[in-house]
Amino acid sequence: RHTAPKGHLKRFILSMLREASDPLSARQIADAWAIDQMIDTDIETLRLLRKRIGISINTIRHDGLVVSVGMDGPSKLWVLKR
Repeated sequence: RHTAPKGHLKRFILSMLREASDPLSARQIADAWAIDQMIDTDIETLRLLRKRIGISINTIRHDGLVVSVGMDGPSKLWVLKR
């Protein structure tokens, strides 16, 4: 089981959004996190990862750092708050 140090995931999400030219979904961030952490991803692992990243994004949203800017199918798209 892979667990990153507390705060590492938040920094990763903010960094991804800072460097992205377009809004990102939790799924896109989860895919990038899996690659970054070298996690073997099966469907279940990716589902859990997306859920965990979604929870982190909501926490960051409550902190006022990110905003949702629409949808890509069923997924919210996120950007850094200006």
